[in-house]
Amino acid sequence: MAYNYDSSLLDMEVIVFDSIAGALRLSHKYDIANLRQWCTSQLLLCWPKNLTKMTYNAFPHAAGEPPPILAHTDHSKLLTEAIRLAREYDIPEILPAAFYALSVVRWSHKADGGQSHLQLSPADLRRLIVGREELQDHLYSILSGFDERTAPGGDTVLCATCESTYRIWLKGSLIPDASHPHGVWLLHDLQYHVNHSPLGLTFPHFLCDKAFRMRIHDYIRHLQEAIPKYFMLQS
Repeated sequence: MAYNYDSSLLDMEVIVFDSIAGALRLSHKYDIANLRQWCTSQLLLCWPKNLTKMTYNAFPHAAGEPPPILAHTDHSKLLTEAIRLAREYDIPEILPAAFYALSVVRWSHKADGGQSHLQLSPADLRRLIVGREELQDHLYSILSGFDERTAPGGDTVLCATCESTYRIWLKGSLIPDASHPHGVWLLHDLQYHVNHSPLGLTFPHFLCDKAFRMRIHDYIRHLQEAIPKYFMLQS
């Protein structure tokens, strides 16, 4: 017998992850479809299907960052729990973003003795390791210039002077602060340069400025397509 549940009872400004996990288990046990739908929607607010829509809500709260939707204390622990929950209750939609977020955070040995990774299955731990390595290779290919995907007609080609300036700027802009809890959040950083004027970078030529923006868009598109494959979440 299926039940209905008044999910407005759970609506609050900050939702503890354990509350969503508990509600999801109840929805499964008692076949409460609308409660499961609410839980899934809350998880997708943090780990959306569209990876370019990921925000700091994908991570637990850290000093100096916007407050998250989910309240939690340890970055890696929450993300590994989210992956396990998605596996247990068949919510694959959140997995690419959750794995990507887990690959970005720096794992802490303080909160749980560095044991967060043990919550993952051996297969998912392998996915994480392989995906992180693939992302590092992807970053290197961008920084080294091996990842250029020049559109027909040379639409993303910069002149030699602007190309040199761009390369110097790019390396500086993608080096994370050593004190920051995240490593290189490549998709977020590239998206930022699309939505804002890149700090410390100006092009004297209009065509080079246009080519730069097209190139960054191309990086974002390719990376967004590649991330699920890097974590072996797509055939």
